[in-house]
Amino acid sequence: MHDQIRNRGRGYRRLHADLLGILYRHDPIGIGITIDGPPDEYGPEAESILPRLHGVSTVEELSVVLREEFTRWFDKDLAGPVERYLPIAEEILVAMRQP
Repeated sequence: MHDQIRNRGRGYRRLHADLLGILYRHDPIGIGITIDGPPDEYGPEAESILPRLHGVSTVEELSVVLREEFTRWFDKDLAGPVERYLPIAEEILVAMRQP
């Protein structure tokens, strides 16, 4: 995974790092900051979310994408409701708009 990230452009690497930080802070599954997990705990999930960001433009759309990915990685009960992902999606969209 790290080689794939290193071989991408600087914008991709920055967005990946931003996404990791956002997921870690919000900790939607409780495996990051909640239990003092490693900062890259959500690395696999971030890798599966990044390609899906293309074409997403609203908080609602991105919240659905996030929930789908967390449901895929864990299960629907652990992933929780789509509303859980609204503040995460808001922060990701801000990061995506950074030059």
